Order: sequence, then structure tokens, then C-alpha cells
Amino acid sequence: MSNTELTANPRYMQPASGVQIERAAQALAMHVAANATTARAKFAEGVPAGAEAITGASTTLIQLHRALVGRSPTCASLARRPLLLLALGLGLLLAAAPALAGPAPTPLQAAAAPTWHPAVAGIIAGLQAADVYTAVAELSGQQPTLIDGVPYTLTTRHSRSGLPLQKATRYVAERLEAVGIAVATASWTACGFSGTNLTGIITGTVYPDEIVLMTAHLDDMPSSGTAPGADDNASGVAAVLLAGRQFARVPLARTVRLVFFTGEEQGLCGSGRYAEAAQAAGDNLVAVYNVDMLGWDSVGAPVAELHTRVPTDPGYAADLAIASVFTNVVALYNLGDRLEPVIRADGPSAADHSSFWNYGFPAILAIEDSYNDFNAYYHTTNDGVNYLNLDYLTAFVQASAGTVAHLAAPVRALYFPVVAR
Repeated sequence: MSNTELTANPRYMQPASGVQIERAAQALAMHVAANATTARAKFAEGVPAGAEAITGASTTLIQLHRALVGRSPTCASLARRPLLLLALGLGLLLAAAPALAGPAPTPLQAAAAPTWHPAVAGIIAGLQAADVYTAVAELSGQQPTLIDGVPYTLTTRHSRSGLPLQKATRYVAERLEAVGIAVATASWTACGFSGTNLTGIITGTVYPDEIVLMTAHLDDMPSSGTAPGADDNASGVAAVLLAGRQFARVPLARTVRLVFFTGEEQGLCGSGRYAEAAQAAGDNLVAVYNVDMLGWDSVGAPVAELHTRVPTDPGYAADLAIASVFTNVVALYNLGDRLEPVIRADGPSAADHSSFWNYGFPAILAIEDSYNDFNAYYHTTNDGVNYLNLDYLTAFVQASAGTVAHLAAPVRALYFPVVAR
């Protein structure tokens, strides 16, 4: 409805009684109360109906506008500003929503069957093969990079390497900070030595206390000499880093933590301490998506394995819901010609996801085809980016980012009817 229609149509210019004004105001309040819960929940799920629930308030506001016309100079002045009325009403609705809303929808239930979302499509489109290659090549030392403005080549990221691992940690941190992501480090002691985990934090706009983790281990092997670790696990680190940089520009309902563990190769040391601390702190980790080795495909069969707990485990259903998000993302965003998701309910324990299982959190491991096409250069000095399948790796990174984005629930933009210039 245009501003001209509101102000020029004679039937909107009739004086209103005090009773009419009171009824219109009461109707607005009732609309706020009736729609706050639905709107807030729908926005968190990224469902268009959420926008409809909120913009429905504009109808009541227009009624209030009509009632105000002709009442008094003050009322008439307010009536000539319908956009202000709309803004006030929507502001009231949004402010009231947290208090009026009941418990949030279960994140895994809401996300397991996602619908196509323009923000997620944009995230996926923003993840290009050239950027994936550069990140893996720099993390594996196959091309030099800049760290704190100084040229540096990462020849190893072994957990006990000292300065090289510190430099690798700083490499990740400054690239997250560059797009405004808050970064925190946490020291740990386990497995007979000490290390540091790095976390990038993107606070949710609707449910900040509900946390989705996207994780990868930063350390690599072998333990001496050159250790490029391109597949294991510069590929996973690149996925989390590049996805995080895309997430930074999209409002997400839930908090996303981008976690980079060390000490994985020595026995899941860093992730074990992280999961333990999360449980002790009462963190509400609604989903953990761990990526480890995403780039090896030597046979042209782009299998993407998604490992859950076994079906008899009480946590299996929650893990399966996370894996289902991935399979649906592949279908929704046309990645199926480059990626073949396979859910394996076998409960493997040799990666960081299992640290979270040990503390009761839902988690899965996303990894290349470890059953039929295992990396021939695993834990050797030949684990280089030149042996990886870049198209397969890029698709895996894209699907991973889309999965986490849907788990975190991208928030749809509000649609406002044009009621004034």
C-alpha cells in the first residue's frame, strides 16, 4: 500500500472515536503477543512464514493510522508518519519476542530437512577452488605466505614443533580477525605435554546460547623433518577457515564456533580437553561437525563419508540428523555431481569428533573415502596439495559450509511493505 493511498483516499480520512483508537491499539498489542513466538521461531529456522508473521503487524498499524487521522494535531501528525508507526510496532514485536517465545525449536530437527536459502547459496558460491588451493598450499608450506606481515613458509605443524605451529595458529587467527571474527585461545595440558586450541566466535543473533561447532585439527605428521600435511589436515583447516570467513557476513541465529585443535595426532589431546571444558561450563553444543582429510580422490569416485555413532547408541539419532543436513545440502545446492555422501554408522574413535561423543554431545566426522580409497601418502612428507583432487576438495568444503550454515540457521531478511516514502 502506497503512502498516496493512505493519505488521499477519503475513506481513510474520517475522524475516529476514542473507542476506535483504543481498539486499534489493543489489536496491535494482541498481534504482537500472538505472533512473537511464531515469528522468532520461524526466523531462526529461516522459514519465509517468519517474515509473514512479523509483517502482518503492518495491517493493524494501518488500522491505527486510520483511527488517528483527524483526532488532534498531535494524532494527525503521527498519522502522517505511517512508516514511523510501522517501525514502532515492529520494534515492539522484536523486543517482545525473546520474553514471549517458548523453548527454541530443536536445532537438529529444524535443520535436518532444510529448504533452499539464498544466504547459504551465497556462502557456497563464495567458496572458490582458487581460494581453497591457496589456503591448503600455504598451510602445507608448498607456497610461502605472510604471517603478521612477514613472509614465512610453514614446513611443519607438528604439535611439538614450537614456533612453526605457533605461526600456523597465527596464520589462521589473523585471517579470521581480518573479517571481524573474535578469536580466543585456550591452553591445555594432556598426553604428557601442553598445547593451544584456537577458536573463532560468531555470536548468534537469535539463540546465542545454542552453539554449533565446526572443527578441524591444525597439527600434522610426520613428527620430524618436513611435514606438509596437505590432506591431513590442511584440507580440513582450510574448510573451517574459509567457511568462517563466509559466515561472518551472514546473520546466523545460533552461535558458531570455529575450533582448531592441536594434539590430535598424539591422541585427541586438544579436543579431549575442549570437550571436557565445554561440559563443565554447561555449554549447549547442539551440533559438532568435524572435518578431517577432505581432498584425496584417486579413483574419480567422490565419496564423502559421514561417520556417526552406531544405531544402538542413544546418541545415534542426533548424529544422524547432522549427517542428514549434509546429504540434503548436497542435493539442494546441486553438488551431487561432484560429491557422493555416504553415512556410515560405525562409531570410529580415531578423530576429534569422538572426544565430544565421550561427553554426550552430538557430533559427526566428515572425511574422504577412508574405506576404499585411503590416501597413499598419509603421514608422510609426500602429503602435498599437488596430490589432491581440487574439484572434489572444493565441493567438500562447499557442502561442509552449507551444512554448518543450516545447522546455525541463517536469518532471513525482513520484508517491509512500502507504506511511506
